[in-house]
Amino acid sequence: MSNLTKYNYSGNDEIDFILNNSLYAWKWELPENKTITWSTISAPYTGEYKSFYGITQKHHFDTITSALQDYSDVANVKFQQMHHTPIVADLLFYNEINPGHGGIAVANPGDPYATIGLSVYTDADEYQYETVAHEIGHILGLSHTNKKINDQWVKDPIYKNYDELDTVMSYNHELARNYYIKSPTPNKPPICLRAEVVDLGIYDIAAAQYLYGTNTDFNSGDTKYNFDGKPFYKTIWDGGGNDTIDLSNFNLGSALDLNNGRRSSIGFAPFYPNINESTYTGKDAIGIAYGANIENAIGTQGKDTIYGNELNNTIQGEKGDDSLYGGAGNDSIQGGDGNDLLDGGVGADGLAGGNGNDEYYVDNIGDWVFERAGSAVAGLDTIFFNVNTKNNIIYSNIEYFQLVEGCSSIMGGNDLNNIMNGNSLGTWLTGLGGNDLIRGGRGNDLITGGAGDDVFAFTWGDGRDTITLGNIVAGDIDTLLFEGAVKYDQLWFSTGLNKCDLKISIIGTQDSVTVQNFFYERENALDLVKDGWGKTLNTAHVDQLIGAMSSFAPPEYGQATLPQHYFDALESVINTYWV
Repeated sequence: MSNLTKYNYSGNDEIDFILNNSLYAWKWELPENKTITWSTISAPYTGEYKSFYGITQKHHFDTITSALQDYSDVANVKFQQMHHTPIVADLLFYNEINPGHGGIAVANPGDPYATIGLSVYTDADEYQYETVAHEIGHILGLSHTNKKINDQWVKDPIYKNYDELDTVMSYNHELARNYYIKSPTPNKPPICLRAEVVDLGIYDIAAAQYLYGTNTDFNSGDTKYNFDGKPFYKTIWDGGGNDTIDLSNFNLGSALDLNNGRRSSIGFAPFYPNINESTYTGKDAIGIAYGANIENAIGTQGKDTIYGNELNNTIQGEKGDDSLYGGAGNDSIQGGDGNDLLDGGVGADGLAGGNGNDEYYVDNIGDWVFERAGSAVAGLDTIFFNVNTKNNIIYSNIEYFQLVEGCSSIMGGNDLNNIMNGNSLGTWLTGLGGNDLIRGGRGNDLITGGAGDDVFAFTWGDGRDTITLGNIVAGDIDTLLFEGAVKYDQLWFSTGLNKCDLKISIIGTQDSVTVQNFFYERENALDLVKDGWGKTLNTAHVDQLIGAMSSFAPPEYGQATLPQHYFDALESVINTYWV
């Protein structure tokens, strides 16, 4: 047997809660080849070790080799079987027929070998993987779960914060495993099966790697992780490469997180929903170990929520109304069919929505958006713009544009009929082609319509906006719409300081709209003004309103209606031209 040596706590609570305290903190001091030899008793053994019985069934033997291999896959420790009946290996497995416990592990400094006794009662007994992996964990230096009290670790094998899916060292057996299938025999009740834990948990992997180092050779190529559709639990350790989790053969959606140290869920419908017990639902089905870098994800055919990580991710939503988030890398996100949300995160990302009404979040000047054109199923799509830039980027085939609050930017439309909404900061919104509806929002905005029949919407509290008509096309009809309860007799008309501009103010406020160069090129300027009560003014008649109102000072701040003597003097001209 190799020597045992002391170890210390790591300082990481997510490792230390399954490590031993200083009195029992032993790990193997491995030889240069990092190998622990092992053997089993293959038949009932007589002689000095009378309580040791043989492990004779292949499925028991396979469970042992599988658990040993799992530790080798994640940590720098190897296990070599010694095919000898006499006890010559470092580690001996035997059958301890003891109904008092499932297994026992003993490894003490100075002993000639370590032992793991497994309580296998019958040849047909399907010995649980967790028990074997649990006892191997003890041999390697792991403890039952502990909880921290007053900054001290105290043993609590059934600690409720963790279960056997998190770590095989836990005795908390509250994991929902059972699921039911139809009996092949007519008129018989459904058959109960179990979704077993058949690999190490996230924290087992972290602790084994702390004690023995990390095996980066395992799954170091480009690995695709896909599953056959049966209920399962899986924890992924991956040593490198460009890797993918593929859930495309599932139909009921997922909550998938590519960040390491997290578990993800897949939607499973209960086979027999009326059975009154906690059954398997796919919750926490997939875990990704700390340090395991998974780059890519393919969602289900249902409604997925997928989170990327700090790497350059490729995320595909497939069908369903998906919410796809990239993270810190330069990501490629593809929504597929359905009404999808695509947010690449802080990197320079590529976002492609596909069919459906998609939402894009642009938060890096390097983001690009691809939305298909010309199809009846392409959808009505929205960009939420959350990047500060002075460059006008044109995003094709997008209908709706929204500036996120706090973003000060130029936001441009395209040749479609756009709806554009600003925020409370002063921004520049430009509609370009199409019949656009543009709302500057609160703040002093510069708004450019461009070609098409555009509507500029304004209301109380929207600040002091300026409208430029841009590339006017003869025959365009552009409208200034005062939304909400703004009434026609609350609008005050005047010329701007340079006498070329038209200024329309909401009386009693500091809110106003200035139409640049209205009087200089009025044949191609603003055509209509509408209030919130259904009245319309043709701008060919603004001269009459300006002339009548120029005899008065604008009503004072806070005076939301015309004073009576103003009204008496202006009523006729106002009612004549507002129709």
